[in-house]
Amino acid sequence: RLAPGGAHEQQTHRQTIDLPHRHGEAGIAGHGGGAVAFTGEVVAFAADRPCHAGGGRHQCIKLVGGEGGIDAFRAGQPARIAAGDNVLVLAGDGQGAAVSAAAAAHVAVTFIYMGQPAPAATNNLIVLGADGFPADELGFLAGLAAGAASRSEVVAAVVSLLDVSGRAFDSGFQNGMRVACARCKYIQIDTRIYAGLDVQQALLIRLREDEKVDTLWVAPGAGGDWLLEGCAQQGCSIVTNGKPAAKLEPAVAAVVALRPDLPLTAILDALWEERAPVVPVMLNAASGALQLQPLGARAALTTGDVSVVMDFANRLASGELATGVDPATGLPY
Repeated sequence: RLAPGGAHEQQTHRQTIDLPHRHGEAGIAGHGGGAVAFTGEVVAFAADRPCHAGGGRHQCIKLVGGEGGIDAFRAGQPARIAAGDNVLVLAGDGQGAAVSAAAAAHVAVTFIYMGQPAPAATNNLIVLGADGFPADELGFLAGLAAGAASRSEVVAAVVSLLDVSGRAFDSGFQNGMRVACARCKYIQIDTRIYAGLDVQQALLIRLREDEKVDTLWVAPGAGGDWLLEGCAQQGCSIVTNGKPAAKLEPAVAAVVALRPDLPLTAILDALWEERAPVVPVMLNAASGALQLQPLGARAALTTGDVSVVMDFANRLASGELATGVDPATGLPY
């Protein structure tokens, strides 16, 4: 089922199921089907001086307000600048305008922003991941793990196809799954139709008993966390986006880790060493912000599976391998 290098010639079967969607269902980072979001914290440090004798840059990073988000940023920013901190980092969606205004008012301070929508970068405002996480790469990594983990060779994914990013999640997932399991049947579950608990339970029965689905992934923002949990309880292996909820951990075959802190660390290191950071910075596999972490719960992934899957994941990060998805359309090319 897995072979390093070479294209698979076998055609993957595909089937579509409409999944009931609950109005107002919101996901968060760390849940398998949640929308990717930043948590909203502010850090500050002085790039031109040690915080204390023998202290390195990592000892100088201070939380300013923790989870207080933009209010903590506005309240804490003057004090931090007055104290001599000349690098401020803000993570939190919807806060780009405030960061842009602060950067314009304090041109001697370097601001780094992670969040959506992204403001325009300036000489002292670095925008990390302006386009967010690439949907095709996230889907591809999830598909690699799901294809490798499936023993029934029937894999399902909850993906909305209403926009380009949804189609890119779907196309990337299929292409990654095909690399790992050319014979796997793919069932795409759509979220455009919603219904009550009875319909949801019937769908679970159909997937597990009739279709023999044994591995499931939910794309960010697609809804369906309830299906991920239900399938896991019934013996499915699952692939999650970011750290899974504790109740899901026993079923997790792999995690597509969302690590914006890694490219951020590279930027901070450059500033600390008085080097110009390489910008713009993408939140992708190449920057280390997207990583596949096989866990192999329930023996879903053997040592051999992990070795080959990680080989392909590393090729994607190095640029040797592409997802095969057109970013303009979200469709395979």
